[in-house]
Amino acid sequence: MMPPFVNSKPIYETIVYSPGLKDTGDLEAATKTITATSEAVGVGNADYSSAQTLAIPTNAKFEILRIASRLSVTIDSDDGTHDLRCRVYVDAQDANHLLYDLTYAATGNQLSVQDCLVGTKEVIFNLLKDGAAHTFYFFLWSPGNHSPVVSVVNLWFGLGATTATWLNVWRVAHTGLVDISQYHHSVGGANNNSRLVNSATSALSIGIGIISNQGTWNGDSPAFTGFRNNFIAGGYFGNVFIPGGATELAVVKAIFIVLRSDS
Repeated sequence: MMPPFVNSKPIYETIVYSPGLKDTGDLEAATKTITATSEAVGVGNADYSSAQTLAIPTNAKFEILRIASRLSVTIDSDDGTHDLRCRVYVDAQDANHLLYDLTYAATGNQLSVQDCLVGTKEVIFNLLKDGAAHTFYFFLWSPGNHSPVVSVVNLWFGLGATTATWLNVWRVAHTGLVDISQYHHSVGGANNNSRLVNSATSALSIGIGIISNQGTWNGDSPAFTGFRNNFIAGGYFGNVFIPGGATELAVVKAIFIVLRSDS
């Protein structure tokens, strides 16, 4: 008697997803002196705003696990006392929609990063991964009326991570062989590396093990990573990043996945 798997036929499925790098661009066209001494009330009174849409995958097997952002604000000058406040909201001006809440203690270019995921900025995470347009609102003020002058207000975000440790960014439910081609991008000069993990949980220390560690890319230059002929056991596989510092952003701009299973 022949083994039952001899006559099985492979089934191939593809997932194509291009979330890109979302970029508000510099929202300050010249310079602006901040004269407000308290946060304005109402999104219509924000100093700056930008509507952005992050594409979502059409295949239900693919799941977004982390959306990361990076904020750059350049303070040209003030009267010598540094107290500029900055808050950034998504869609609504309340605590659940607050992405950044910052007080700047110096002039010059100020960089901040924030990851959104289940358990951390979860309301914003769910908004940004729903495929609809969402508006970022920027509020600036100087409580002591120290007349700070700003010349750059820029925010980037995407499917990615910011902190200098291994983090799950996405996963797909599949058992069988998989090929992945992935197009990455960094903002901020990070030296990055992608890693494919076969794990039954999101905790890397508990997983079955690392099955690929490839695809270093340096600085802000885009690069490709390929994972070929990897077998995924039950559970999921995820792609994770290791950005090179505390203020860099690493994102996946595009992914092409081929899944193989047996009938």
